[in-house]
Amino acid sequence: MSTSDSATKRQQSVRPQRLRIWVILISTLLIGIVVFAVIRGQGSVEGTEFSPTHFTARHFSFYEIPLLGIQITPIHRSESTPETATYLRQKGLIPKLPGSDKKWDLVSISRGLSTSTFADANFLMQQLTIRSNSTSYWKQWSEDHPKNAAVLWPVIHRLAGRELYLLMPRLFEIAQTELSADELAVAIDTFLISNLVDLISEMRAANRNLLANQLLAEALIDYPNAQPFGDLVKTMKQPQRDSDTAQSDAANSLAPDATTNANAESP
Repeated sequence: MSTSDSATKRQQSVRPQRLRIWVILISTLLIGIVVFAVIRGQGSVEGTEFSPTHFTARHFSFYEIPLLGIQITPIHRSESTPETATYLRQKGLIPKLPGSDKKWDLVSISRGLSTSTFADANFLMQQLTIRSNSTSYWKQWSEDHPKNAAVLWPVIHRLAGRELYLLMPRLFEIAQTELSADELAVAIDTFLISNLVDLISEMRAANRNLLANQLLAEALIDYPNAQPFGDLVKTMKQPQRDSDTAQSDAANSLAPDATTNANAESP
C-alpha cells in the first residue's frame, strides 16, 4: 500500500470524527440557549415580604428551574418599606422592638410570566401603600387624626403579629368614620370580640382545636373580662389528634431531618 493511499484513508476517518464533534458542540450550544431562555422567562421568582414586628417590607428575587422548583441563584433582597410604615415607626405609633426583623410574612409572589399570588399580609400592605393626591393616605390620616391613630395602629400591629390580617380591612373602614378616639376604641373592640368568637368557633368546627385554643388564649390577654371568651373557655376542647397535630406529624415523618435546616432561609 502506497503512502498516499494510507494518508487518504486517515483523512477520510478524521472527517466523520470532526463532524460528530461539531454536531455535539452545536447541539450542546442550542440546548444551552433553550434552557437559558426557559429559565430566564419561566424560572424567575419574585415577591414581597412584610415584617409584622418591625413594620418593614422587602422585595426578593431569585431563579429556579421551572417545574422542578430547584433554586439555582442566591436570593437577592432589597428594602421596599412603604412611607406610611416608616412614619408609624418614627412617630412611635407602633411599639419599637429591639433587634432586627426575625419574622417575615409573605405578601405576594410570582413565578415566570404568571400573575402574582397574594397572601393574607397583602390586606395590610394594600393599606400601607394607598396614596391620595400623591401623598400616603394613612400617613396623612394619622397626621390629621393623631388621637384616633394612637388607637388604631397599636391594634393593627398586634393583629399583624398574630397573622390576623383578614380582620384588618373592616378596622380601616371603621377608622374612617366620624368617631372620637374613645368611640373608635369601643367600635374596634366590639368588632374584634365578635369576629374572634366566630373565628374560634369555626376553627373548633373544623377540628383545629390547637389553633382555636391559641387564638382564645391571645384573645383573653386582650379582653380578660369579655363574657363571650369566658363562655368559650368553659367549652374548650383539648387538641387530641386534631387536624393541626396530624398535619404536623405528617410533615415530621416526611422530613425527619428538618431540624438540621432550621437556619435555612426561604422567601
